[in-house]
Amino acid sequence: MTTTAAPRNVKAKKRRKERETPWYKVLAGAVILVALAVGVYFMPSDKHLAVRELIRTYGGYMYTTDTTLDGKPSVAASRFVPANTAIAFVPVELALNYNHTDAAALRLELHQAVQFKQIDLWNAAVLSLIAERRNTSSFYKAWLNSLPKEFPFSYLFTKEQKKVLKGTPAEPFFSMHDRYIDQITTAGRTLDFFVNYPDPEYDSGISLDEAAWAVGAGIHMMWGDSFVPGPLDQMRFHWDPDKCVEPMMKPQAFGGTLGYVLVSPRDINKGEHLFQFKGRLSSGESLALLGYVLRDNPLVMTSRLDLPQDTVTDKKTWAQILTQVSECKPDDLLKIPFHDAEQLVPEKNLKCITLLMLNHTQLSADHQARDAITFFDVWPRVADLAHPDWLTTERELYESMQEKCRYGLAAVLDVNPDVVQTLEKQTDSISQDAVFVRRQLLSVLERCQGFFQTRIDMLPKPRAVPPSPSPVAEAPSVVEESREGPAAVS
Repeated sequence: MTTTAAPRNVKAKKRRKERETPWYKVLAGAVILVALAVGVYFMPSDKHLAVRELIRTYGGYMYTTDTTLDGKPSVAASRFVPANTAIAFVPVELALNYNHTDAAALRLELHQAVQFKQIDLWNAAVLSLIAERRNTSSFYKAWLNSLPKEFPFSYLFTKEQKKVLKGTPAEPFFSMHDRYIDQITTAGRTLDFFVNYPDPEYDSGISLDEAAWAVGAGIHMMWGDSFVPGPLDQMRFHWDPDKCVEPMMKPQAFGGTLGYVLVSPRDINKGEHLFQFKGRLSSGESLALLGYVLRDNPLVMTSRLDLPQDTVTDKKTWAQILTQVSECKPDDLLKIPFHDAEQLVPEKNLKCITLLMLNHTQLSADHQARDAITFFDVWPRVADLAHPDWLTTERELYESMQEKCRYGLAAVLDVNPDVVQTLEKQTDSISQDAVFVRRQLLSVLERCQGFFQTRIDMLPKPRAVPPSPSPVAEAPSVVEESREGPAAVS
């Protein structure tokens, strides 16, 4: 009887063991959960900004899809997002070759994709622009190149992995991950974006190519040496105070208190114009911004480029203004030669269309129209013009980030070394992923303290006030009183 019971007991134990979650997978889940806790600590409270700021700061490998009305997938995120660069949403058909195609080949591929209606002109324009400008003038290029190529928040869970991790400490991680992905796509569709991204070959002024880059900014999220959209009280969230400019505010055009900080790789001249793009790309904008319109595109001129439809007076006023401010003739606006992507429309046509858009925005009865190109005069923000309270806010922000780096590093190092060693000995993919996550966290957190110290050191220094000469030592108090008087009266 003993000999027959033993196999039965062995089988029962084997079945129990199969039902139990392997211990090393539980440990892997625990390490991943620690990574999540550190990540959540870094996330701002605003649900729309949280994931974007996290990815902008540390980078990541994000993937998401959006669906069209007929249920087909339409966009996917780029494969790898380096720190402080854009999360670019690209068509699914091109997602796999996006990072492995040179600009010229990609542009041709995009042009063909549009012709065969695989993607729309909007995505094609954005991709060609990103390919041409990608990582060419990033202020943080040297620092970014020193970072690892993948980051802890790049973990993507398959359905099989989710099934294995269900019920383990790692389950909240992948459920939150899916929720954050949804926030990224939602924010990317609803926010308006501004950009000033000059080409190094231009000494001053904003070119039409730079205006085209503003279209690209419309569907991906920028950080670092580009711009940050948001309310006025969030203008502190930028990284290069020496290259920051304020647009002259027109609150009535925005219907609220929205303001914008723009950060550029070069100094902006006083009074220089920036392009602002609002809304999706139509064939009209593509003509003005990209220099071509596809031959088979039936929407050659959209309502934004036609004469105003409101009243006859509006049409006359518009035409009169255009005549006064430019050499444009009606044919320059309405009789435009059609070319393929390789052949550009004459520069005069482009300039006239740009003027047309500008004046349409100015004359439109709806001052909150958000679907045309307008211009903003900008003022340079340099050391002698910087707001002291803004500098204080930025310094406090960098110092707080330094503290978070220290806190995060301590949290990662606090993991039991025996657990780490045990995980390192495992050969399954989940354990190896957990080990990889920890290594990347350590790498990033060890560097980020010095990075934010560099940002502090680069803040503009307040102007030193020279001491008053000794013979009139009492004069400053009199001057201060005289200044306080008018200020109090006003």
